[in-house]
Amino acid sequence: MPRQLTLVIFCLFTCCALVPCAWGDPAPAGDAAGGKPVVRRIDLHYISAKELVQMLTAKLKATENAHPDPPGQPSEKSGSLAELVPSGVESIIGVTELNSLVVRAKSEDDINQLQLLINLLDQPRASVLVDVLFIKSTIPLIEPEQITAQAPDANPKRKGWYLHGSPAQFLAEYIKQNKMAIPNVARLTVQNGCTGAFTTGGKESGITAIEVNKLTVYQDNTAEMDVALRMPFVENVTTLTVRAKSGEACIVKIGEQGTAEKATCYAIITPTILKQNDTIYDGSGMKTLPPLF
Repeated sequence: MPRQLTLVIFCLFTCCALVPCAWGDPAPAGDAAGGKPVVRRIDLHYISAKELVQMLTAKLKATENAHPDPPGQPSEKSGSLAELVPSGVESIIGVTELNSLVVRAKSEDDINQLQLLINLLDQPRASVLVDVLFIKSTIPLIEPEQITAQAPDANPKRKGWYLHGSPAQFLAEYIKQNKMAIPNVARLTVQNGCTGAFTTGGKESGITAIEVNKLTVYQDNTAEMDVALRMPFVENVTTLTVRAKSGEACIVKIGEQGTAEKATCYAIITPTILKQNDTIYDGSGMKTLPPLF
């Protein structure tokens, strides 16, 4: 009898050693193992939560003029950041007040992979200070010896001329001769990839307006942007694409002023790419300078 009891106890001990206790081991993470989804907040430093959510959740778009795909072949599509999001990520919610994302995923590893992708996107963004001088001149303002060349015809929207030196040097002689006035000066700061606009004036004084779209800062220290300009008492709105080196200027003719005072209106546009530690002008106002003649 004691020998049989000893054998039973030995068998029970062996079984307990081979089979782990369900209450002693932590449950594996992930839905495949029956684990609960993981929720984590990811704070952002430079990019807005709203913009990043749009980038990460935008669906693929079919490539324009794509040829029909053979049966069984994947359709031709343009790239999208959504395809880089780990498949285990179930939802991404932007919290504007905290500039953060709340992410739910099947595992910690899915969120860690998403964090690596976000780190590539959440980077300091260059800003461009756009100076616009609005000019009224009683004589033609453009003289061949004072400009480089007309903008290339490769882009028909790229109108105007690019100046030698600063706008102040270019305008000095005109101001000295009392042949021109600078009725308005606009300054606005626009972040790379964003838009900016400013409007002043009214029905009596006439409207001065600037709109900047599709701003792109390139590695060769140039900035490109689509610009729309309006000057008081000039009927048309002038639109053009400007690409210039930081600190260089482009001059464009806006039109003739439809008043008793015969003057041709121009705008001189100077983009300056700001460094990280530069003080950024907030563009809160547009000042009117006194007429120079």
